[in-house]
Amino acid sequence: MLQSFPRWAAFAVLVCAPSAGRAAVILETEVGGAATNNSVATAQGIPDTAFTAPSPPTAFGYTVGSTATIQGIGDGFLNGDVDFYSFTTGGNTFTFDIDGGADTVLSLFDSSGTLIAFSDDSFPADPGSADGFDAFIGEIALGPGTYHVAVSSFPNFPNALFGAGALAGLTRPDGAEGGLGVFGASAGDSSFSFDDAQPAVGSPYTLHITQNPEPASLALWSLLGLAAAGYRRRQRTAG
Repeated sequence: MLQSFPRWAAFAVLVCAPSAGRAAVILETEVGGAATNNSVATAQGIPDTAFTAPSPPTAFGYTVGSTATIQGIGDGFLNGDVDFYSFTTGGNTFTFDIDGGADTVLSLFDSSGTLIAFSDDSFPADPGSADGFDAFIGEIALGPGTYHVAVSSFPNFPNALFGAGALAGLTRPDGAEGGLGVFGASAGDSSFSFDDAQPAVGSPYTLHITQNPEPASLALWSLLGLAAAGYRRRQRTAG
């Protein structure tokens, strides 16, 4: 019966459950006419505290994970502004979901500025997207370190993409296409085909960076599962 479940386990579930609160949305600091976050070196930093649970409904990723949400301004089709954002992880699996903008492109770089993932389109449209022209980088495992995600618009692609040694398909949580893992790209090349200032009037977008539950949390939930299974076995033996 529910009331006989070990009280310590119920307490642990309450303590470790995700908070109902959400951190404030991060706003892009670049303004019209400027090019202040157009490179890895000048990327706008996303603090660890921006990753909170639960993830918003339009963040199409790990529903039990934590998400940092950024609102920015793209420059629209056939223009050259690139917006870089950086974040640090102790190692986890991530998805990168963009909603809005005009035919967006997502590119992911490691701490050295080397291209490791890319997405142009992602069909069918995921929750929060009006169509499949919103980019999506899905289900990618990242080791400890600092990473940089860049938002641009078609056809403004990272130059390193064209000289990559190999590409491998990534998937969204629903199994649909979620961009490409990039291998053997030119080390440290984070340049783009175009690099223009942000327009005075652009195309708003929302970028969701979502990570799996922290490894410590996963370990605790596993322990709770084992404790519950042991308790059920003892109950059946006693019966």
